[in-house]
Amino acid sequence: MRKFQVLVILALALSVALAFGGPNRRSHRPADVGSVVLSMPKEELSEEEVFGILEMIEEEKLARDVYFKLYEIWKIPAFERIAESEQIHMNALKVLIEKYELENPVTDLKEGEFKTEKFQKLYTELVEKGSKSLENALSVGAEIEKLDIADLEEKLEKVDNEDVKFVYERLKKGSENHLENFNRLLENGVRVAGRSGRGRGGRYSRRGHEKGRRGR
Repeated sequence: MRKFQVLVILALALSVALAFGGPNRRSHRPADVGSVVLSMPKEELSEEEVFGILEMIEEEKLARDVYFKLYEIWKIPAFERIAESEQIHMNALKVLIEKYELENPVTDLKEGEFKTEKFQKLYTELVEKGSKSLENALSVGAEIEKLDIADLEEKLEKVDNEDVKFVYERLKKGSENHLENFNRLLENGVRVAGRSGRGRGGRYSRRGHEKGRRGR
């Protein structure tokens, strides 16, 4: 029975890893992340682990909100798609918050609103920078993902709870994929977008038609 339970957990973990790390996550809703996290032991959290979880959900909200705002400005589908992935990351952290009965700092906050002054200031600065040019907007995306990766790497060194570590590792993999996407667009995408105009609302000519923004 023990061996069977381990195999089930590993299978669920693999499915979640694919959902978080895959190149196209627009249609993924990896509810299995909750099953994996809840199947792991509930261990006592250190103060540092509690702070880390609450900080990361604000940081993922920062990424999501900035990307949705940049999508509104530039109408580049990559921003909307990656913003939806950031919502998946927030959902994963929410599972941890509910499991350990923590107070969620982003509950009932609108897009662009943050409990922590640091993230409120970052949101304003990043949106302002990203609104000036498409190249700036893509650079903002890369900057946010580098911040996520650095913070997750730092937190992973200090975490010993397996469920927290599991979520952080998935988030880090997702951020690495996002960073790769933004870097690729910075190398190739700005030139392509320029063919149809670099002003606000300019679209990638290779994208074809564009889907409208979906609700969250």
